[in-house]
Amino acid sequence: MKTITEILDQALQEGYLTPRMETEISTLCQASILPETEARALDQIIIALISREIESVSTKSFVNVIEDLVFLESCRQLSSASGSALDIGDICAYSLNRLPPLYATTTKGAQYQREYALGDLAEQIKNQVAAAITKLRQHPQGFVEGDSTVEKAEVISPA
Repeated sequence: MKTITEILDQALQEGYLTPRMETEISTLCQASILPETEARALDQIIIALISREIESVSTKSFVNVIEDLVFLESCRQLSSASGSALDIGDICAYSLNRLPPLYATTTKGAQYQREYALGDLAEQIKNQVAAAITKLRQHPQGFVEGDSTVEKAEVISPA
């Protein structure tokens, strides 16, 4: 498997980030403690996506800037956490459901939203990610809704 730095280099060279690259990055964030160079490479990927230096193959005409920031913070906290492996998707979903969305349709708008989030919402993002990690450790089979656990397949699969 490639490193995040290698994925960054490839994405910059090719001009795009594929779903496979995104999956590899997610796997790397879940599987190990990220060295500082890898965390910086992750930051650079996000900046390159926002500045459109690289394009995501699944690019939409709008972006929720806070998703990338929550993902990055989740990777940071997981890299310094010890114990059992946690699902980064669960952590991000739990956190995002408790944070305000920050949508943008232009590069300038995305930069503005990112600056706002990094300034005014940074502490809230950190706290929500930490709360998600704590909650997931308490309920390793998934988050409990009422009396029953909601299965991922039920949520992800179309009706």
